[in-house]
Amino acid sequence: MKFIVSFNYVFAPCLSPIGFFGTCCPCILASMSAKRIGEEPCMYCMGVATCCCPMMVPLRAKTRDKYNIKDDLKNDTLLSGPCCLLCSNCQVANEIKKRGGWDI
Repeated sequence: MKFIVSFNYVFAPCLSPIGFFGTCCPCILASMSAKRIGEEPCMYCMGVATCCCPMMVPLRAKTRDKYNIKDDLKNDTLLSGPCCLLCSNCQVANEIKKRGGWDI
């Protein structure tokens, strides 16, 4: 598979328009993102609501796969850690939105 793009929202994705929503309601944003890429939304909502950082790893990876975004599982894991969970969630939502996945 040829990767054609990189993540566009690398620096401070929480400062984007989706950022406020993702900071206040991270479980809802994660479930919305999951639904937009064809995943089970409840699983991601519960994972983020309980601060289960590993739940963001597959969401980031599936978003990368769907949109051919250049990155790797190591970065998905590092960027979905406890300190970056909210920003990673916002980054995924921003990427899906940018590629026409939804209108927020």
